[in-house]
Amino acid sequence: MYIVIGRGIAGLAAAWELARAGRGPITLIGPDEGRNAATTAAVGLSAVKGLEAGHSALMAAKIAGHQMLPGWLAELEAESGIRIARRFGGTFGGAIEPWINRTGFEAIHTRVFHRVPPTTPRVEVLDLVALPPELKNLSRVLPQVQGVFRFPHDGWFDPRATLVALTAALRTRAVRIQSDSVIRIVPHPDRGVVVEAERGSIRGDDVILAAGWWSTQILNNSGCYHAAQRAFAGETLVADVDDGIPELVASFGKENLIRVEGQLLGGSNTYEVAPDGLLGPTPETRAALASRFAFLAPGLSWPRTLFGVRGRVRDRLPLFGPLLLPGGQRQITLMTAYYKNGLQLAPHFARLFATSAPLVPFSPARFSL
Repeated sequence: MYIVIGRGIAGLAAAWELARAGRGPITLIGPDEGRNAATTAAVGLSAVKGLEAGHSALMAAKIAGHQMLPGWLAELEAESGIRIARRFGGTFGGAIEPWINRTGFEAIHTRVFHRVPPTTPRVEVLDLVALPPELKNLSRVLPQVQGVFRFPHDGWFDPRATLVALTAALRTRAVRIQSDSVIRIVPHPDRGVVVEAERGSIRGDDVILAAGWWSTQILNNSGCYHAAQRAFAGETLVADVDDGIPELVASFGKENLIRVEGQLLGGSNTYEVAPDGLLGPTPETRAALASRFAFLAPGLSWPRTLFGVRGRVRDRLPLFGPLLLPGGQRQITLMTAYYKNGLQLAPHFARLFATSAPLVPFSPARFSL
């Protein structure tokens, strides 16, 4: 039996891909879906332009994950019967990064055309006069905009609807979903491993750990101390807007502004937090994030907040691959620590594992370089 730990997009995607590949039975365990930040902090933006030039292996995985998303979401929507709002391609597909003055233009231009990898897809530069019809009302949201950088290959999808759809698809495939908090993973004396949770234990043959930041606590409790993650909070503000404001997917450095289906989403505010400070946003952090959007979308109130926690290891790369438990006789599979890349990497890595692609074992030595 497969046991998948984590009910965010990483765990749900892993369980769904295993079920689609006919590998089972499968138990998915976690306190609830979407506790982590891949589905909130990034506001559903899948951006190729955000790649870091030094991480060539991560770049290839991100591009592969990004390219599979439109088809993957369509298949999920069809199987689950849950509509997933998304924007990939079309007349005005992709995302934009506006500038409001010459200084802003030059800063973005330098970053986009001189610091990103040469494999980054084509970028278009449009001034206010050249904006397509779909953005003619852009000044309703961004009154100071002078033009935009357009990234045609970027996209957006509704991550919260994706979690609902994944859960529905798993139920149709008879995947057991258990609401519980995992404490640790221990080898079974005879065969397989035992997942100990607050309400009881489960024995399985294969365990996939995909619990985001909480994977660190589970690994520590299991005697694996070499894959520690630091915790980073992510927030998204939500406002209701009228139909006169155009649909848009806009990025402003670390902040994203998404207008879709009657809502404006503004995020994310990423800052490191102590492990005991993960309960949710504070009035101070919410106000700080709102102030960043004040000059972009003046006059808007943000009545609701989405919050989550991202895990990041020292080298900012994912924890992915087989890991031996203490004693060296049993192993689990890590599929976690995606940090800011979860929306692209979770479906991609889940499919690699489910289709029996060869995986390189996780080595603690990677952090001693």
